[in-house]
Amino acid sequence: MQTTKHTGKVVFPPVESKCPDYWEYTGNSCVVPDSGSMNTGSIYNGNNTLLINNGNTFGFTTGNSITGNSISAYVDFNDKSWSSLGLSRVCQKQKWANMYGIQWDGVSNYNSC
Repeated sequence: MQTTKHTGKVVFPPVESKCPDYWEYTGNSCVVPDSGSMNTGSIYNGNNTLLINNGNTFGFTTGNSITGNSISAYVDFNDKSWSSLGLSRVCQKQKWANMYGIQWDGVSNYNSC
């Protein structure tokens, strides 16, 4: 039996999901789930008003829903601004996810920030 001793810190998890857990990926951004959906943390207030916007969330946009006239919100987590404040892209996303109580495999549990 061969064993290997690893010296140094191992980054875990090694891969991050494209979107927070239970958020839908549309090909270039993540759809912000409706209030009351799983894993919305504190992005909505008690009146079901969305609190994230383009002033506090990089890559945030809104647009008409494909299925109707409702307004949908999206976040492009690949937006270059996620690495613009002196943190790595994944660490900036982790800070955002933790601030809003959002679970995100590979980001909120990333151990190298």
